[in-house]
Parts: sequence; structure tokens; C-alpha cells
Amino acid sequence: MDANFDITKDNPEPLFIQTKNYILEQIKKDLYKSGEKIPPERDLCEKLNVSRYTIRKAIKELVHEGYLYRVQGDGTFVFSKSKYKQQKSSYIGVILSEFVEVQTSILRGIGLALKKSKYKLTLLQSDNDYVEEAKCIQKLKNEGVGGLIIVPVEDQKDNSAITDLSDENIPFVLADRKLNNYHTNCIVSNNVEGGYKATEHLIKLGHKNIMFLKQKYTLTSSIQERIIGFKKALSDYEIDFADKLIHPFSSDSELLSFIKDENITAVFCVHDIMALKFVEICKTQGLKVPKDISVIGFDNQEVVKHVEPALTTVAQYPVEIGYNAAKILIDQISYDEENSVFDKDDASIMINNKNIIRQYYYPVNLIIRNSTKKLKI
Repeated sequence: MDANFDITKDNPEPLFIQTKNYILEQIKKDLYKSGEKIPPERDLCEKLNVSRYTIRKAIKELVHEGYLYRVQGDGTFVFSKSKYKQQKSSYIGVILSEFVEVQTSILRGIGLALKKSKYKLTLLQSDNDYVEEAKCIQKLKNEGVGGLIIVPVEDQKDNSAITDLSDENIPFVLADRKLNNYHTNCIVSNNVEGGYKATEHLIKLGHKNIMFLKQKYTLTSSIQERIIGFKKALSDYEIDFADKLIHPFSSDSELLSFIKDENITAVFCVHDIMALKFVEICKTQGLKVPKDISVIGFDNQEVVKHVEPALTTVAQYPVEIGYNAAKILIDQISYDEENSVFDKDDASIMINNKNIIRQYYYPVNLIIRNSTKKLKI
């Protein structure tokens, strides 16, 4: 061990402070380099002869101060900024996972809400990568933003970079998706209701062999919830469910072989873009929608109104989700029951207690167009 850092119980400083100072010194000497992982907790325990609890407490302090950031399942990294700004700015940090229609609409809603407040917006994108997401969070923390609105990346149940925010008392709200293993302020579409409505619509048209077509992701909260709604509708209408009916998007030939073998008459796609891809596959293979097979999507993106056939889908309302995410966050930051930053007659969500966790599910609607058809018996 470095002679300047003889960690001992005889030292009046607590062990975690001594450990913290040791790690910080390695960072300052560039022995733990910017953007790289520090040694695992187990290795630090052996090197410094301290407990894992001591190591974790030291790391937690350094994360809070902006020297380190954690990535779930991947380790603890050195951040490039030297010190976390304790003085909060008048900016709200927004992290989108990708620039797609739903998320840019959420951003628009956030912007509309911020016009009613003193806050401005600063935007980062994580490229749907959880490591990049952690970097974005740490960057905005170091800039001293007043709070964060995050659209989490796909396929994660939890994320220490996000959960650390609660420990650091940094206000934040998750939008569009949530972390399944962690309860925090969030606003999402009522995906269970949407999944149910889509499936029920197909059942009422006479379909019993219905496939749920999903993408590669399986842990994303919105996908899981749509599947829950799908299964519940089948159960309520006493239609047998088999796991194979939750089918991943695959090659054209494999997908169409499965549909033929299982006598699938209707396909509920996880989102509109998937539905449009599937309709194109049907066209190339001589299947007519909805004559030969009914198709339903989810999102109600602008393009699905103008394709042929116009897509039946479940409409969610991302502008409203973004607006209310900003509203929840701003009232959390500047909580004052008598002087809320929003008018009392505002039709959106009002915050009555800043210590209560709010998970709000925004309603969805079924939009019936031309891609679904009553099954001939």
C-alpha cells in the first residue's frame, strides 16, 4: 500500500474516510484513470484490509461528490469531472434513450411545462446504452442541474446510477418506462390496459389464435406490462395461452412458418414500427392485411394513419407524459403547498407531499382503423 495511506483503526478518521481518501488520491495521481473502472470491491478489501461495507461507503461518498459513477453489473468508473457542484442551477436535465417519435414527443411536453416555470432544459441522449446512461446522469449531476427526467434504456430491471440519485437526494422522475425492481417517481402509459384493449378488440372480432410479436428486449417495463394485458384478456375470455404465443421478431420465413403452423389469425405487435415491418413482410409473401391476417400496433405514431391499410393501434400520449413528468419534478424541487409553480386549476397532476413516491399511469385509447377485421366463421 502507498506509504501515505496506512489505513488503520488508530487513525482518528473513520475507516471509510481513510478509504475514500486513498481512492481519491489514486484518481488524482491518474492511477485510476478517467473513464476506466476502479478495482473491484473484493480487491480493494484485500489491498486495504477493510470490510466490503467500508469500501461501499467510501465509494458511495465519491459517487455523491462526482468522482465516480456506478454502472449496474459492470463496476464503478472514474468520472472525468473533478467535483460535483453542490449549487443547483436553474436547469432541468433530460436524458432520452433515443430520438424516436415517442421520446421527442415526451421532450416537447417537458418543454411546454418548463415555459410555466423558471427552469430551462438541458438534453442528453444515452443511445439506449446503460453505460452511457450512467455517464449522462453523472455529467448532469456535476453540472448541478436542479433535477432529472430520465427515459431509461431498454431491458434493465434496475440501475445503480439511477438508484444512487435517491441516496443523494437529487430529485428525478422516470418517464415512459420504469425500473421493475425499484420504486421511484415515474409516469408511464397504462401499458397493461393497452395490452388488454388491443387483445380484447381482436377477440371480439372472433380471433382466438393471437400472437404477441415482440422485439429482442424482454425486461423493459412497458413490454412486460403489454404482455400482462395480453395474457389477462386471453384469460378473461377463456382462451388458452401458450408461451410460444409471445414470439420474438425473427426471419421472414421463420415468422411466417410459425404463423402457418399455429394457425395464427391475428398479430398484436409490441409497437407501431414493429407492426409496419410485419405488414411489409406480409405484402412480400402474398398475405393480405386484414383479409388474411389482422394486425394491431401500439403508440399511434403519425405514420400509421397514412399507410395502407391504416393501422389499428393503441394510442398513448407522450406529450402529456412529458408535461406531467416535468410538473412532478418541478413541484418536487420547489415544493411549497401554498405557492406551487403551477396553477391550482391545472388539469394535470398536483403534488401534495414531496416525500410520497408517485407512479402515475396515463390512460390509453384503442384507435380502430383498417388493419383488423372480423374473422369469418
